[in-house]
Amino acid sequence: GARHLPELEASPVLSVALALAALAALLAWPVPAMLERAQWPERDPVAALLLWQSIGLAGGLSLIGAPLIYGLTPWGSTFPTATLALLTGNSAPPLAPSHLVALILAAVLAIRLLSVLLRSAITIGRVRSRHRALLATVVRPGRDPRTQLVDVADLVAFCIPGGPPMIVLSEGLVTHLSAAETSAVI
Repeated sequence: GARHLPELEASPVLSVALALAALAALLAWPVPAMLERAQWPERDPVAALLLWQSIGLAGGLSLIGAPLIYGLTPWGSTFPTATLALLTGNSAPPLAPSHLVALILAAVLAIRLLSVLLRSAITIGRVRSRHRALLATVVRPGRDPRTQLVDVADLVAFCIPGGPPMIVLSEGLVTHLSAAETSAVI
């Protein structure tokens, strides 16, 4: 006869874990592929950027959440109760190998995603610092105390974010635009 596997019984927790796995799969390929082919992001790049970031965040959380939720099921039938039981030191029944593998997978994925985030933040900080240092050699203070000017005839404006942001305007931009237009650029 068929062998009964209690950890694979239909349960709300298993349903949530499977739904999160399906969501992670959708957000990993078909959804970004559709967005990449879409025409509207050119018209609204801020909304497109927010959507890309939301897809990445939701995908990462789903990818970690699916094995995590399944792995925590020995501690409780819902994620909050299982997490509380684990954090308060309540012991679980002996873990099935599938739960242990799921918890290890969730931990590895979380560590990997956090390390990529940290490495990206460090790299971005270094690049911004290098750009600021290079620009410091060619800019001078602008009329607006928030701006720096560079001797370029073309109309150029850009910002290096951070604290405080470095707003760089070209002489050409300041010369060709009115004060109101320059203020709008800033």
